[in-house]
Amino acid sequence: MHLLQLIKLFLIFFLALIDKLNTDPKITSILLELPIPTYLPSNKIKNRICPKKDVEGITLENQMKVQTKNGGFIPCTALG
Repeated sequence: MHLLQLIKLFLIFFLALIDKLNTDPKITSILLELPIPTYLPSNKIKNRICPKKDVEGITLENQMKVQTKNGGFIPCTALG
């Protein structure tokens, strides 16, 4: 199996894991370790997280809410 195929396979499983965490009522928040390796589509991964579970404010929806002062999460690491 080629490296590119492995990366694509990893991405499929990783996005499926995020989907599972998004729908699991026992999971209240998701913290994504950054930076994401450059060979992965970081925006696709970040925006796959449910904005209600995005505690770092990395989804586009939460970034826009913070910028417009309309709610959203301010990143917890930036406040620390």
